[in-house]
Amino acid sequence: MAYLKLLGPIAGALLLGTLLWLAQDRFKQKSVADKARACAVAAGDKAGVAPLVDCLPAVAVGIATARQAQVCDAALVMQPRATQLYAIRAACSTAINTEVARLAASEGNLADARATIETMQATTIAAVERAEARATNLNLQRKKADDAIDHAPRRADGVVICDAQCLRALAGS
Repeated sequence: MAYLKLLGPIAGALLLGTLLWLAQDRFKQKSVADKARACAVAAGDKAGVAPLVDCLPAVAVGIATARQAQVCDAALVMQPRATQLYAIRAACSTAINTEVARLAASEGNLADARATIETMQATTIAAVERAEARATNLNLQRKKADDAIDHAPRRADGVVICDAQCLRALAGS
């Protein structure tokens, strides 16, 4: 019976300890749930400025990466071009910055090619105009020479006798 007298207080102490441990665990679980709820609210922040202190480290990294991706996406469609490039460099990953740099280089190459084509077209047009002027001039000279020969005196057999006036006309053509 002496054992039973000792067993009652020990069982009561164990029961009280268990109840205290369960109450403490309940408060701890509530704290974890509150932090999870606060993390979810921070993750849903449209502005992307809510602190992520209540989130687990892996979750915080994921949310920060998603926020950075949203900023990068916004930078990719932003105008004007100079502001867009600054925003892309500041917000986007190295891979995207590399692609943007390749695009900028391609645009530069395209502009250079267009300038070269315009220069070549202008040069070609000028060359064609010079050739046309030369051909027109040669045709005029030929026509003047033909007119001088047509108006030159002829012998009875039809051979042209080019006198001084004829020679001057041919030389002036």
